[in-house]
Amino acid sequence: MFLQSIFSVRNDECHKVLTLFGIKFKFRSLRKEFVKYQEEVRTEIKNEIRLSEKNKAEADKKLMFLKNEISQLNSELQNCCSHILDNFIKEKINKNKETYNQFIDKFFHKEKVSLSVYKKSALNYYSYLFNKPSSFIKENPDVIVDRYVLWGTQFRLRDNKAILRNMIYTSKEYAIAELGFLNRIAEPCKEEKYEHSCSFVFDDIAPYYDSRYPSRMEMLLNDENLVITEEQKQRARNCIDKIISNHLTKYNHQPVYTPNIGREGKKKVLVIDQSYGDMSILKGQAGEETFKTMLECAVKEFPPPEADIIVKTHPDINNGGKGYYTGLKQHDNIYPFTEGINPISLIQYCDEVYVCSSQMGFEALMCGKKVHCFGVSFYSNYGLTDDRQECSRRKVKRTLEEMFYIIYIMYSYYVNPEKGKPCEIEEAIDYLLKLRDEYFNEYCKKENILC
Repeated sequence: MFLQSIFSVRNDECHKVLTLFGIKFKFRSLRKEFVKYQEEVRTEIKNEIRLSEKNKAEADKKLMFLKNEISQLNSELQNCCSHILDNFIKEKINKNKETYNQFIDKFFHKEKVSLSVYKKSALNYYSYLFNKPSSFIKENPDVIVDRYVLWGTQFRLRDNKAILRNMIYTSKEYAIAELGFLNRIAEPCKEEKYEHSCSFVFDDIAPYYDSRYPSRMEMLLNDENLVITEEQKQRARNCIDKIISNHLTKYNHQPVYTPNIGREGKKKVLVIDQSYGDMSILKGQAGEETFKTMLECAVKEFPPPEADIIVKTHPDINNGGKGYYTGLKQHDNIYPFTEGINPISLIQYCDEVYVCSSQMGFEALMCGKKVHCFGVSFYSNYGLTDDRQECSRRKVKRTLEEMFYIIYIMYSYYVNPEKGKPCEIEEAIDYLLKLRDEYFNEYCKKENILC
């Protein structure tokens, strides 16, 4: 008490009182003002943050609106270009009198052609097929030529607008180019050699996957006068055996192994997903409802506990794309399979295959599997598949060897990128096998990869 009478400090709401030897000194306290100022600063910062977030949200909203508008305009322009091409196709179907051999002879040997392509490096491999280098124009699409070549039908206006304009103004012939069914190792890849294209197909009527029109492929398959000899069938069988035993397909970078999915001892039914909006689906007279029906049919026809339904997503989906079964969860006897795997490996693991229009359906036929086809694919309605959609134009029934010979040998064209020359399918197979061995040795570390 004595010390407190000599010296003490006391705080009230607004002041600090110092007592020294009985004398009081009163000081104004800034604590309340400081706390008030601190709260004001905090409130102002919060308001600035809210305003900033609001402005950002509004800017993002406007940006998204503009992106959607641009996307819509591009879509409308692409639809317009597709409509133009459809008119060309209809006109060509009505007027065309050439045989396939006549078209190919002119195309490779007698005409000057100009190609619009999505990947400029592919022009080099494509040009290997031409008899005269001067007949192939790859630098300037505005040059007037005998025939204009479109790369597929999913238009990239940047590449195709000059081609379309010249086709319209000059009324010249056209052809559609696509990658072949045995094509390359990988894309994209750090080394260009693994991106080399070694097979192509060309059609001067319609793309082979467009079931609305009788493409050159369909005309060949549906020609009852086209007889495939026993020697040609044996050649086809030899190629089929080599392709399947070596697990070759269109893209050959995915690991070769035996998967382990589903329940042991149960029948395996493979349902194949595809990239959303893929042209082979839209022009194979299918869509979102088709994939829904396909899975429902697989479950109904192979209910639990009879079999396991394995749903294979498309590789593009793992790179940010979208499929028709994206997000599907495992339930009942349905097992989604998203891992990278060689298509032949997965097909061989399964007993039956449900497909819309994927090339895997034909590869499943090559593996000896029963194939249920829900779209009008390039291989359906010729007597080998269980067809859920009919194509009344297709009358001729074909064996697997006949179909392979027509599709992979007559209709397809091969190059050896190492030699820079055209080649036969057998040489292309050997080239892909050699290159894949190099790729696996360099990039693949899994012990279960066959290499």
